[in-house]
Amino acid sequence: MGRKSGLYAPLGEYLTEKYGNHGIKEVVMTFEEIDELLEASHHKLPGSAYKHRAWWSNSETSQQAQEGWLGAGYEVVALHKTDDEYDKVAFRIRSGNKVYISNTSSYHEEKKECISCHKTIDKDFVFCPYCGKPQIKKCPDCGTILKEDFNFCPKCGKSRDDMEKA
Repeated sequence: MGRKSGLYAPLGEYLTEKYGNHGIKEVVMTFEEIDELLEASHHKLPGSAYKHRAWWSNSETSQQAQEGWLGAGYEVVALHKTDDEYDKVAFRIRSGNKVYISNTSSYHEEKKECISCHKTIDKDFVFCPYCGKPQIKKCPDCGTILKEDFNFCPKCGKSRDDMEKA
């Protein structure tokens, strides 16, 4: 398979090679990591990527989306903001349904509670839109990512009750 061309092709290739071929459904990347990838095409994220949610739209007419995440079979599902700039993006394997990146819950029907501030958020959010905390729980002993309904770590066997006390 030949190397794709375009400014954002290195991002798409990275998502495909590192994650897509291994069945990983969701990926969170910092903008710094993306900039390092884009250096292969002598490019960096533009200032608008840090300031405007629309830059990360899953639009079929967007050059960055087509060369980057959409072309690799991913869609943007969440952005994390620190102060007044975005600094992380969450990609998920495309389901075929149109996804809207939003602060509202208009595109998700199922809800969950933020593991930090306990506000109700959409079940697919990677970061809480209220407190900004990641919604991924890791085992404090071995670092394995735990699903919400796990009672024990599947890697080291630590009880969830013990984890919450720690």
